[in-house]
Amino acid sequence: MFADVLGIEKIPVLLIEDSRNEAHATERQLYAIDDEFDLTRVGRLEEALSRMAHKDFSAVILDLGLPDSSGPQSIKTISEQFPALPIVVLSGHGDAATVRSALEYGAQEFLTKSNCSGNMIRQALLGAIIRKSLKH
Repeated sequence: MFADVLGIEKIPVLLIEDSRNEAHATERQLYAIDDEFDLTRVGRLEEALSRMAHKDFSAVILDLGLPDSSGPQSIKTISEQFPALPIVVLSGHGDAATVRSALEYGAQEFLTKSNCSGNMIRQALLGAIIRKSLKH
């Protein structure tokens, strides 16, 4: 398990997703392949920022359509306040302009909800954590 390499039992990941159904789908996908992640879910950016201020997370899975923030602005806000925290976008929209904006604003990975599996989410999280750690 990758958590062993990090010296922890489970990898703490903050899932920022306002849709309960989408959040449960993401959780099921990840837990079906492995239990190395400790997921915490919030539905709003404001709540995510508060959680991140009080708990160390290894990565964030971010939906770009939140009730209190939308689009790449959410990425920018998180990146400015938590620059060492890797961000994996999991979005319902995967057009080229959205992907480009997300990456320009600081996301390490971009996945579309309709075209991803638990293995893809896992790989994106691990890759983002590794790449971000090499930069900081």
